[in-house]
Amino acid sequence: MNNTQDDRPHEIRGYDPEARDFASKTDTRLSSHELICAERYTALNIGHANLGGKINRIEYMLYFLIGLLLIGDGTVLELIKRFANVK
Repeated sequence: MNNTQDDRPHEIRGYDPEARDFASKTDTRLSSHELICAERYTALNIGHANLGGKINRIEYMLYFLIGLLLIGDGTVLELIKRFANVK
């Protein structure tokens, strides 16, 4: 059985030790990168879960302000007239 040109059955033809070292280092860096990203993703999910209540509160405040503008002492049309005459 002829495995390689120089009859070394334990090595793959074209095997480059530097390439294997580079691949090993790349795998290590990629693994650490994946761990860091997983932690960031978890932190983002926690932040987004808390954000829902804040958005709802702001939304209700805007509804209240719109209601005041439409129903309150000055209507939207009166406010527009006032700003138009200010010039």
